Amino acid sequence: MNALEDLEVTLVARTALYRTMHRVMGSEPTEEIVDTLISEAFTNVCHLFLPLSSDLEKSFEGIRACTSRLAEENDMTAYLNGIYYSLFMGPGKMYAPPWETLYVSKEHALFQKTTLALRKSYVAHGFIPQSYPHVADDHVGLELHFVSLLAQNMVDAYRSGDYPALTSLAKASGDFLGEHLTRWLPPFLTALNEAPDASLYRECMTYLHAFIDIDRRLLSNVHSHYKTVEALR
Repeated sequence: MNALEDLEVTLVARTALYRTMHRVMGSEPTEEIVDTLISEAFTNVCHLFLPLSSDLEKSFEGIRACTSRLAEENDMTAYLNGIYYSLFMGPGKMYAPPWETLYVSKEHALFQKTTLALRKSYVAHGFIPQSYPHVADDHVGLELHFVSLLAQNMVDAYRSGDYPALTSLAKASGDFLGEHLTRWLPPFLTALNEAPDASLYRECMTYLHAFIDIDRRLLSNVHSHYKTVEALR
């Protein structure tokens, strides 16, 4: 797929993907979230990118297998809530704590330098988390929320013909992914792989990890393409 062939479709699709992953990781599970994962709309979004990576195809099939099994649960929401709490919230041991700092900092404590750097990125783009300042800014749900908002801003910039804003947002998005999610998703995935019954979240994060590699190339192409167009004007 040439991403610049139908850039608007690609920009809208990546926005939907990040928004869905934000909902999966950023809040307690609901039947509606599972319905989104099995919806035709989400399937179409995933299928747009599947030809670009065998890893994407494999993890997408994993997501489908997990949601099929969940549909057989008598009380799917209660079952998923138990998993969500044991992985990400406690009480007791969290099998996969969802904060970046715990994977990239020697201190193994929240609200470290990584958190402050993230906060600067958020503020620079007018993003103030609803739970600020009581929840650490480097929660995976907040990072995905931020990326989804930048993605929507890219859609808006493209539709309005504001190509300087589009290139700036593409660079900011690529830099953020490279400096944050790309760095800590691998150890986070290791924690999910070692946790009991983490299959849905493991497959979603495996898909996301593979997608981010593709997305960073897309963002780099968007930035360089429109910088070249501007230079020729």
